[in-house]
Amino acid sequence: MGGGTIKDAAGNNAALTLPSPRATNSLGANKSLVIDGVVPSVASIVISGAPASTDSSMAFTVTFSEPVSGVSVDDFTPSATSTASGIVNSVSAESGTVYNVTVGSISGNGTLRLELKASTNIADSVGNTGVAAFTSGAVHTVAIPVVPDAPTIGTATAGESQATVTFTAPGSNGGSAITLYTATASPGGATGSCAGPAACTATITGLSNGTAYTFSVTATNSIGTGSASGASNAVTPKANQVITFANPGTKNFGTTPTLSASSSSSLPVTFSSSTTGVCMVSSAGELTFVTAGTCSIDADQAGNGFTNAAPTVIQSFTVSAIAPDAPTIGTATAGDTEAMVTFSAPTSTGGRPSAPTATPSLPIRAVPPAPAPARQSSLPA
Repeated sequence: MGGGTIKDAAGNNAALTLPSPRATNSLGANKSLVIDGVVPSVASIVISGAPASTDSSMAFTVTFSEPVSGVSVDDFTPSATSTASGIVNSVSAESGTVYNVTVGSISGNGTLRLELKASTNIADSVGNTGVAAFTSGAVHTVAIPVVPDAPTIGTATAGESQATVTFTAPGSNGGSAITLYTATASPGGATGSCAGPAACTATITGLSNGTAYTFSVTATNSIGTGSASGASNAVTPKANQVITFANPGTKNFGTTPTLSASSSSSLPVTFSSSTTGVCMVSSAGELTFVTAGTCSIDADQAGNGFTNAAPTVIQSFTVSAIAPDAPTIGTATAGDTEAMVTFSAPTSTGGRPSAPTATPSLPIRAVPPAPAPARQSSLPA
């Protein structure tokens, strides 16, 4: 053939059988033959348009060195770093050499690049196959928001039918600002919330007094709600109570009045004296006065498994002194115009300072009568 030789890749001569000249499909003299043994290749893979790092779908433009066919979804794979990922969704031909490849379901954070696999069915117009893998295309940055990490639990504090919970904000907000924190009670599932993005204190209401609860906290952003924190310390809400204790007013020494008070919980109130030098009181409220003065009494209610201790109520009042009891008579002893009488001090001084403990004596003296006035007589002149 014009002095040329056609050989295969191994160097073997080609056997060419052609129809006789001037026969059907024969070759005329000086006919030019073009032999194509070049395998097509990828010239470039670039990003189509300007997708944002937060987009969940994007397109790549793949350009081949010559027109090809047989390009399909399974010829490509997304190559990602860190937590980024995506899926090849579709392939469409813009021309014989240019194809658009769409990658969807993009998530995570990192980078994403479209690569052509080493084994494909891609071929050129004369059937050359074996397109080489292509792994040096354009790289896209992925920063898809996800739900926040779990907050770090802090401290739960019980109140009346409620509790407050503190916590620390998550280390990562998932790429989107946290808008809400929610605390959930266990048992029961009652919730309380507070606004983000910074950590706050959540209040959970509607709890049962006397029941122990723990709490966990979640964070929510524009994507959704993340996983829950660990459980808090256990707390038991209790009802508050107050004491009603009226001032008893002035009391006389020597009396034994009984105080009365009540609590809003209907639990019994106990009494104690903070002025035992003046007065003493039984837990039930019976008073004993030691001396006259100011008596101060504390009223308390300690609470129980359902009720908190009540604030102490203090009432102070005056203990008035009274007349002492009668002394106990002793012995009378006569003397010269006098007598000496002994007696014992009264059992009660009426609240005044105590009398001497020794037996006293009292002298009684007779008072002589005054002399009669002298009489004057009148004599006749």
